Amino acid sequence: MSDWFGTGWEAVDETYEEIGRRQAENTSKGGGGYKQRDPFRVRLKQGETRRYMLLDRSPTSFHEHRFQTKREDGSTEWNNYEPCKKKQDLGVNTRDCGVCDRYDKNYPYFVGMHTAMSLTPYFSTAGHEWLFNRYILAARLGSPKRPGMLKRLQRLAGRNNGSMRGVIIECHRKGEKCEVIGDEIDIVEVIPEHEILEWARPQIANFIDRVNVNIQSSENHLTVDTVLSRDPWEPFNFRELIKVRSNEEIWALTGAPHGRGGQSQQQSQQQSQDQSQQQSQDQSQQQGGGQQSDQSQTDYLDDDIPF
Repeated sequence: MSDWFGTGWEAVDETYEEIGRRQAENTSKGGGGYKQRDPFRVRLKQGETRRYMLLDRSPTSFHEHRFQTKREDGSTEWNNYEPCKKKQDLGVNTRDCGVCDRYDKNYPYFVGMHTAMSLTPYFSTAGHEWLFNRYILAARLGSPKRPGMLKRLQRLAGRNNGSMRGVIIECHRKGEKCEVIGDEIDIVEVIPEHEILEWARPQIANFIDRVNVNIQSSENHLTVDTVLSRDPWEPFNFRELIKVRSNEEIWALTGAPHGRGGQSQQQSQQQSQDQSQQQSQDQSQQQGGGQQSDQSQTDYLDDDIPF
């Protein structure tokens, strides 16, 4: 299997330019695998502001889907993510991607992932303080018509010789229609790479002093080293973290164990082949070189996808 990840800002630029070209072409035609909970993704509430230190020099990027599943209680769960096999060239047609096959209009979007160390404390309902945990900061690319926050991060990286490692950012989300990582991101401070741990140790020491007061047994007290070993200040290995699930797994999650319409994969593939053969026959019968309808073409422009 080919390496379908993109790394570095070059992949962002290439995809951004490609989206712009496709949008221009579309206008001229008159047209318009992995678990989210381990680790968590950065997800701000409306009006919330949080700070993070980014640990990657540049993003790991690819096209992914966000799709819904049903919980056991019947409620809907939207925080499910899967790389798009079609856009990553892991398959040759829409049926090769379980999410594309299951949903007609669940278009993949281009996302760039950074490892983000939390610098703003989070308090659980029990009053426990959580801090210095690694999260996935997944920023969408968007399009030239509506740039996403990945382009904002790229511009910020330009202030630090193209690298985001050691950059402390403040994220604010103004409204619920904005990207979940926030729609306002600015640099607060830049810590040189070789000074990150030196900077982190006194910050962690202050944190564990507050936490250990509420831990009765001294044997269970936190230390700087235990916090560092739990969440190292190093980037995630996204190639190991993100696994592409089989179509059967996707269909089971989405309530369609045998693909869209309840068909078996073999039946659906046969139907697709029959439809392709029929379309070829129809084309051979056309006179005068009539144009094909664009309705059967899937539009994967990021600009069509609400954040």
